[in-house]
Amino acid sequence: MRSVRGRVITKAFHFDLPEDGDLPVVVGSDDAAHALWVSMADFAKIEDKLFEDHGDIIQHFFHGTSKRWRNY
Repeated sequence: MRSVRGRVITKAFHFDLPEDGDLPVVVGSDDAAHALWVSMADFAKIEDKLFEDHGDIIQHFFHGTSKRWRNY
């Protein structure tokens, strides 16, 4: 099960951002007040802080289907 809350529909988007230059400003509401950009090199350091299966969703975009998703 992806979520302990039951059935969840997720929309995820992959944006190719320039490797050089400034990134867009991240503005989160109260549910994402601490949102920030993290490099893929540092992703493993924060993956355990992500909500439910959001780490798996990011892994899917960069490494293909995760082991967890193959069960669905």
